[in-house]
Amino acid sequence: MALGMSHRRSVLIIYGISAFFGGVAVTLSFITSPKASLLLALLLLAIVIGADRIGMFTGQPPQLGTQATKPPRHVEM
Repeated sequence: MALGMSHRRSVLIIYGISAFFGGVAVTLSFITSPKASLLLALLLLAIVIGADRIGMFTGQPPQLGTQATKPPRHVEM
């Protein structure tokens, strides 16, 4: 909701993401080759990049439409 979306739209986006992951899970259950591992790795990479772009790792709201330089961040694991 920090992106300016309504509660309804936020919930619908979460439902869409859940449906997407459900479809991926069903698809991966039928694929029994190294292609499945590659697909899973690419999907994970896309999720991490998307989460970084919306500010999930920094806790800061995203600055849409700007390419501001960010200081290096330290991620603790």
